[in-house]
Amino acid sequence: MRVTFHTEFRDRTPPRDDRAAELRSWCVRFHDSNLTPPYRGSSLGNLSFRVHGDGHAFIITASEVRVKDDPAEDMFVTVHSCDPAKGIVSASGLKEPSSETMLHAAIYRERGDVGAVFHGHSDLLLRCGETLGVPVTEREEEAASLALVASVLHVLKDETFIIMRNHGFLSLGRDMHEAGEQAVRLYEHCRDALDPRRSLPDEAQRRGGRGDNG
Repeated sequence: MRVTFHTEFRDRTPPRDDRAAELRSWCVRFHDSNLTPPYRGSSLGNLSFRVHGDGHAFIITASEVRVKDDPAEDMFVTVHSCDPAKGIVSASGLKEPSSETMLHAAIYRERGDVGAVFHGHSDLLLRCGETLGVPVTEREEEAASLALVASVLHVLKDETFIIMRNHGFLSLGRDMHEAGEQAVRLYEHCRDALDPRRSLPDEAQRRGGRGDNG
């Protein structure tokens, strides 16, 4: 079933972490690259990074973030802890945390080496997923559900990129740079594989893709 958690706010102030600026820049880059495409005025997807020295705490994009607008300080929320059994999230921020907060929390709990979790949506990556050699969850599960969390944990192991069947992708890294660059690199790989002309030099494209032998 879909997770409908209750957020208990410790305080209503935005995160005070210097790395929030880096997360903001990745939100913009993912939006511009169509890795978190617009949907009903918001951006599909959610990005987070682990807070050092605070257990399993992390900073995540707020619910219904509008990245197409100038990113504001209220676009992030600090999640201090999650209790899936009780459906409670302890947080600090001006807005509700992402609906996929439980998924991010589960990954950080399972993988101490993961410092950033980037979840996006790309039809291109979903089409290309089986050929990338990355794990794909066994079946489609409802977004923001405990079943989706379980399906991801089932294939997680030491993987750094996972396709959630008919849903989206997860890119994991030791830091935001690693998680973000991996997703961009795989997206570009799929794009070029499905449209070989894009990987040709500009001159070859102008000559109809014949290269120097035309």
